[in-house]
Amino acid sequence: MSSIFHTLRTYSGTILGFFIALLVGYVSPLAGNVIILGGVLFLVLSGKDEHLIILTLLVYMAGDSRNSEWSFAKTYRMFCLLGMFSRTVIYLVQRKTKIPAFYRWIIPFFITALVSASSSPVLSTALFKLFAFGIMLMVAFTYFPMILKKNHGALVQDIVVFILLVFASAFFLRLIGAPIVMMKDRFAGMFGNPNGLGIFATLTTCFLTIYMHINPRFRHICLWALFFGILNIVLSGSRTALGAQILFFFLYFFYQRGTRGVVFLWALLVPSVYLFFQIITPEDILISLGLGEYLRVDSLTSGSGRFLAWQVAITEITANPFFGQGFGFDEHFFVMLREKFQVTEHQGGVHNSFLTLMMNTGLVGTTLYILFLTNISLHIKKTKLLFPVMVAAMISANFEGWLPTSLGTFNIYFLLSLVLLLNYHELKAIAAKSWQPVSQGGSTLPQKLMPG
Repeated sequence: MSSIFHTLRTYSGTILGFFIALLVGYVSPLAGNVIILGGVLFLVLSGKDEHLIILTLLVYMAGDSRNSEWSFAKTYRMFCLLGMFSRTVIYLVQRKTKIPAFYRWIIPFFITALVSASSSPVLSTALFKLFAFGIMLMVAFTYFPMILKKNHGALVQDIVVFILLVFASAFFLRLIGAPIVMMKDRFAGMFGNPNGLGIFATLTTCFLTIYMHINPRFRHICLWALFFGILNIVLSGSRTALGAQILFFFLYFFYQRGTRGVVFLWALLVPSVYLFFQIITPEDILISLGLGEYLRVDSLTSGSGRFLAWQVAITEITANPFFGQGFGFDEHFFVMLREKFQVTEHQGGVHNSFLTLMMNTGLVGTTLYILFLTNISLHIKKTKLLFPVMVAAMISANFEGWLPTSLGTFNIYFLLSLVLLLNYHELKAIAAKSWQPVSQGGSTLPQKLMPG
């Protein structure tokens, strides 16, 4: 509890300012924008990097919510991203950080995306989204690692507490019957949508598990966050999130057992499971377990309309397979087909990150981005954690379109997980020095930690 109170006390001004901006923005979106912009400028000029990152996580979460009451918060996100980019540029000029060598692998992707944008029906949107995406990647791999090391890794603890509070507050709001965490008859948490909650829970599970290995002393807070995260998923009934979580912990269990565990998994267990599902369908298993209604088995074969959307997207991709039509084209395309999908169970959008990339940047761009992620993976030495994380994230990305986004709360946690893995050994060495974050004048200083 002391860690939670410490985080709330340290960021009380930032959190209060955020909620004031939400309340004012609800009445006057313009005034809300002014408050957030002023707050971001203050944090940038005063060098309060950790406060800027926490504010960004709050703003991104509000901006991604499907709750109509928070829709105005979407405009806040770019202010935060530009604020972090400004701090990145300052540190680059001061030579306190540098762009990692693997970042050059993204350059061919951006060239392809620019070529694709030249044929976009929404050119300004394509260029804006591409610009934001490039900034987000630079911030993630240049700014985030430096701040994690700059404040002795305490920021990661604060993010863990933030995740715990998001899940726990949503759960307790559900207990008292607050409508803000419901979408019709399904639990949606703070995101106004069960799918958004599921993505958030899947990606934060990866983040929390990695940090438990980096700093075992903070394990209890991580476990509480994981507990409430899993509880949120169970209440939401998000099938993709449930499947991704089960597979993540399944792979994590065997990969932590070294070579023998991995050999047993791939040589014996996976083939056996495959043969089992050739005999008995997943639908039959779920119905026999009494989970048919809970997991909506009747819509399982259609993917709740996703498979229809995928067919439409693939048809469009084949018309222009090598180069797409720029960032944001997928959204424009499905808005044009809104009337067609009104009579189906599909709610709009591709709901597949890889098809989204293909529609926007073609097969060339998609391949180049996958190669970029592969190159990052080759720089990660903690492979026992990397594989479960990447599998869970890619399964989620296969059913949702969060991967090629820059102003969404989901991709930022995936990038943060990669940053933790890339800097795993250095962060673990910092955590091993036995410290506890203590606030002093807005900065975070190390202090001795009691074991346990």
